[in-house]
Amino acid sequence: MGSRYTPCCCCSGKEIIPEQVNPLYADYFISDVYEDHEGNILLSTFDKGILVIPDMKIPGVIHSFRDDPITSLYRDKEMGLLLGSSKGQLLAYKDNVLSTLNNKGKRPIEHLFSSPDFPFILFDDGYIRLIDKRSKTITELIEASLKDAVIVSNDLFYLGTNRGIIKCERSGTSNFKCSPLKDFGFRVYCMAYDVTKGILYASTSNGLFYIQPNGEGKPIRLRNQNFFPNTLCYYKGKIYSADKTGGILVIKNEDIATTIWPKINGHTEQISKLIVYKNTLVSQSSKGLFQFDLKGKLLNALNSSLGLSTNRIIDFTIQDNQLWVSHINGVQQIDLNSLHQSITTPLIKISSILVNDKVVEARTDLTDHERKIQFTLSSPTLRSRENIHYHYKLEGNDDDWSINDYASNKITYNALAPGNYTFYVKAEKQGVFSKTISYTFKINSSIYSRWWFIALVALAFLIIVYFIYKWQLNIQRRKSQQINELNASKLTAIQSQMNPHFIFNSLNSIQDLILKGDVEHSYSYITTFSNLVRRTLSYSDKDFIDFEQEIKLIELYLSLEKLRFKKDFSFTINTNNIVDIQIPPMLIQPFIENALVHGLLHKEGEKKLTIHFELKDTLICVIEDNGVGRDKSKAIKLRQRTEHESFSGKAIYKRFEILSNVLKDNLVIPTKICRTKVKLQEPA
Repeated sequence: MGSRYTPCCCCSGKEIIPEQVNPLYADYFISDVYEDHEGNILLSTFDKGILVIPDMKIPGVIHSFRDDPITSLYRDKEMGLLLGSSKGQLLAYKDNVLSTLNNKGKRPIEHLFSSPDFPFILFDDGYIRLIDKRSKTITELIEASLKDAVIVSNDLFYLGTNRGIIKCERSGTSNFKCSPLKDFGFRVYCMAYDVTKGILYASTSNGLFYIQPNGEGKPIRLRNQNFFPNTLCYYKGKIYSADKTGGILVIKNEDIATTIWPKINGHTEQISKLIVYKNTLVSQSSKGLFQFDLKGKLLNALNSSLGLSTNRIIDFTIQDNQLWVSHINGVQQIDLNSLHQSITTPLIKISSILVNDKVVEARTDLTDHERKIQFTLSSPTLRSRENIHYHYKLEGNDDDWSINDYASNKITYNALAPGNYTFYVKAEKQGVFSKTISYTFKINSSIYSRWWFIALVALAFLIIVYFIYKWQLNIQRRKSQQINELNASKLTAIQSQMNPHFIFNSLNSIQDLILKGDVEHSYSYITTFSNLVRRTLSYSDKDFIDFEQEIKLIELYLSLEKLRFKKDFSFTINTNNIVDIQIPPMLIQPFIENALVHGLLHKEGEKKLTIHFELKDTLICVIEDNGVGRDKSKAIKLRQRTEHESFSGKAIYKRFEILSNVLKDNLVIPTKICRTKVKLQEPA
């Protein structure tokens, strides 16, 4: 959509041009003129392509300044536009005439300062100087690097330099007395002046300060920390401050009142220079010039859509609704009142869809191998490329909307999982959104990802695991059974070895009685012995017997020993009425035998043996005798040169070791031995 115009004589290169008409693009041979739906003017040329003019009201650059780029600008009513160059030249542009005011500078002029009523222009070209607006005479003030300046009155101004703040007061017609402010002899970044209160604000290498007329200053801190603004601007009783954090701090009554967050496409911009203009913030950032309201909402992106030839801004100034901009292509003027405020709704469409890098028709059913999909977006525009952004979301994959700039119009998803998806996209131009369009598709799952296939594999896996578990369990059970059988055979062997040992000792006692001719006691001994042997044989294949049975066995044994010792021997068994427990058979007898053989056998006179049982957490058996004691027994053994070692003791220790391994329990023997006392513990 658009309009076609017939080329006029001025555009077609005709020689006759009326005086009241200003020729445009006189160096081009224009063959056709066309206006598109955005109001762009397209000029078709024979040898230089197509020229696109976004806005005929915005003039081109006044000069390219290619050899000496402009580094600073200031617009003055009397002198016109003042320009400071990278080679230290001070220029003036007035009535379409460019003139040189000073060309003796030694370094770039980075700043120009003045005010409507101030009769001078402040600049720095290696030396801070004043130029009289009327006489054009130049006065040198001080050798320093000028960072900022504040004009208080015609007779007073402050200089912010690399060496501190310098107060300058006029003492004559053009003579100024310059003296540094006490306590502020450090580098200054920028300054601003509150004309209602007479307070000077200065951002320095030591932080931000407000300085009263008497020279006393106090710091202003952000969250109890110093901060370092790179631009300060006074407007209607407030100081607007911007630093590297991206926010604009609003300072009122020497304190931070609020923070403005100027955002573009959801991202906060870092401001390098700020001018408050008619309740708006004209800000310079690395992305160009932007105009925000006092709440941070974007109003205008002052870029190529408004005729600005580049976004690489060097400096800018505003005077009488005119925005003057210095950039890498020269200096350009924009009338802020003529900016096109009504923003048209952008258009949006999906120009192509690629599946696995192949262009496809609008398909909604994809196979499990078609997992890479790319959408190419388009929004037809010549003017608003820098202002249009794409907002998109793939429902089923994305939780939030993503934003791409105009050039990043290819949206790619590389490895989507099987499922249902809907792609939503809309175009946005400075807060105005297009209609949201969508594309719905489905990626089918493969057979191995279907629920029934997964369930079948899981079931097969569980069955295999179950049979492997059963197989291993059977192996362990057979192994455990074999170990138990082996241990049981060891116990049986030990008991079978221990019982003959006991029988041998008993037969020795009978033999002793017979040799002594004690027939009566021999008969009684044999009767008791037969009862003891019968019980011993019946218990020999058992791991545990009742406690009462073990006590009866001990009583029979001690009865036999009493017959052998005659009247000199007596014993006492105190069971404390313990019932309903089981213990290994023949567990206590070996220790009683040791007490008799090693303790009482060599004792003269009365021989006493006491066996005491107590049931707490464990069954405790204490065997106590009044024998000769362990030390004397050892001495007798050495004197008799006896090399016999008690078999029953070794056997009982081995027996306990096996039982402890088989039954997974602790059996403790003996835990305390002292002279004629043995303490035996085992689990109840």
